[in-house]
Amino acid sequence: MMAMRGLSKNYQPTQHEELQIWREATTIFMTSGHGGCHPIGLALAATHRNYPVEVWINKETTLFVDGVRGENKKRVLELVHQDFVLQAKKEKIKVRYRDFHHSHLISEFKKGNIPIILISTYRLDGRKAPHWVTMSGYDEDCLYVHDSDPDPDEQSASGLDSQHLPIAHEDFLKMSRFGRNPIRTAVIVRKRTSKRLW
Repeated sequence: MMAMRGLSKNYQPTQHEELQIWREATTIFMTSGHGGCHPIGLALAATHRNYPVEVWINKETTLFVDGVRGENKKRVLELVHQDFVLQAKKEKIKVRYRDFHHSHLISEFKKGNIPIILISTYRLDGRKAPHWVTMSGYDEDCLYVHDSDPDPDEQSASGLDSQHLPIAHEDFLKMSRFGRNPIRTAVIVRKRTSKRLW
C-alpha cells in the first residue's frame, strides 16, 4: 500500500485492503507466527490492482522453507511457492532470478519505480525475522525506507519514527538477506496502468 500510495497520490490505503493483500500474498507458514508475504504473491497482488511489477529473487528454490519445522509445513510452502510461480507466468509477471545491489534499487527509484525490499530485522530489533520495507529515497550514504510494522513501544505520537529510516549502503548488504541460505528479494512496483486486470 505504501508503494501504491507513492505512485498514485489519490490512492487511499485501508485496513480492509491491507488484510486482503496479506491474504493474497501469504505463504501460510513462516517461523512460529503467521504466514509472511511471498515476493511473487506481493507482485500478483499489485498486478491485480493494475500496477506493473518485476520481481527479483536470488534463488529459484522454494523460499522460506528453512524457517519452518515439520515436513507438512514445508510441503505447504512448496505448494504455495509453485502456485505463485505458475500464476506469475499466467499474468506475464517478469521474475528475474538475480542477486542485486543497492545501486540497482536506486536505479529503479530514479525511474520513478518503488522497490519493496525484504530485510532481516536483526539489526533493527535483535530478532531474526523477515520483514518488508518500502524504499522512500536515497542519498550518497544511505537508502531510506518506510517501515510498515514499527514497534509501537518505540514510536512517537506522530508516527514519524517509521518514515524515511536510513540504512547505510554498507549495512544494506547485510540487512537485505534473510535465512540460513540467504534469500535476497525485492518487488519493483511501477506506475499504475488504466487497464483493469482483476
